[in-house]
Amino acid sequence: MNAGGLKAYLWLLKWASIFKKEDYLNSRKKMQTVASRFSVPDGVTLYNFAANGVKCERAVPNNLQEGKIIIYFHGGAYVAGSAQTHRHLTAKIALESECEVISVDYKLAPEFPFPHALDDALNAIDGCRQKYPNAKIFLAGDSAGGGLALAASLKLKEENNQVQGLILLAPWVDLTCDGAVYQKANFKDPILSAKRLKTSAALYMASANNKNSFVSPLFADLSGLPPAFIQAGSADLLFDENKLLVEKLNYAGVNIEFDPWNGMPHVFQFFWPILSSAEFAIQKISTWINNK
Repeated sequence: MNAGGLKAYLWLLKWASIFKKEDYLNSRKKMQTVASRFSVPDGVTLYNFAANGVKCERAVPNNLQEGKIIIYFHGGAYVAGSAQTHRHLTAKIALESECEVISVDYKLAPEFPFPHALDDALNAIDGCRQKYPNAKIFLAGDSAGGGLALAASLKLKEENNQVQGLILLAPWVDLTCDGAVYQKANFKDPILSAKRLKTSAALYMASANNKNSFVSPLFADLSGLPPAFIQAGSADLLFDENKLLVEKLNYAGVNIEFDPWNGMPHVFQFFWPILSSAEFAIQKISTWINNK
């Protein structure tokens, strides 16, 4: 690890207790505190937008090339996060890809358990289709947001109304939380903990079955999905889960590109202002989008 990477990793360790909090109310506050340390890059303008009544935030780059939009779902284990906490990331993706990014403020658990987030996602997608009827639409998201993007794509498949592609950053797609990695007490991810995920999964699922395809897309019929780009770090608690998702997508005949990053923790792209590897990873995301 180079000096810049070591500095960023030490910074992550400093904030590890914040990210791993099991108290969802405290997690929301602390996530906002951490996100406030990062700025939106120059060259991007933010606008509020309601898509079918769902609050969203548009990130429009000065170098916009019309014809494609990215609908983004933030992470936060379905109990924390917002378009605001992730605006420095969505704005960076907008700038690098030269696409407008629409970040969806879906409802959070436990106040609004499943299927509220999925309903908001589908309503937002429909609203964006109305606003941009001729655009190629990509769904993107990190962690829980990645799982939500995949679940939304599964619903769109049922309606024969699929999108152009999926960009999934360390997606959380198995809310049973019973994989072997959850038993490793010494796993070295400074962002996630098994306890936090299990607690958040219970809050989000409420009375839903944890193997419901739209709760845990890993157990769904994945055939017929659009091309997908999955990016994750090997030090991520969800890395094995992401590799299994890639295997299942391949088996289902989906056009899939998997981009693993050695030694990187959960959703390392979030830390692009202090981590050069994350900035390069976002450039790779943008290249994939531009080729579609």
